[in-house]
Amino acid sequence: MIVAIDGEAAQGSQRSRRLSRKDASLTASRSR
Repeated sequence: MIVAIDGEAAQGSQRSRRLSRKDASLTASRSR
């Protein structure tokens, strides 16, 4: 159970990072 939770937490952090990157790229394109 703990391992699964840790794995999910790791995936969540990766997803949040990807979303932040996408948002940054979108804002950059909009500023241009």
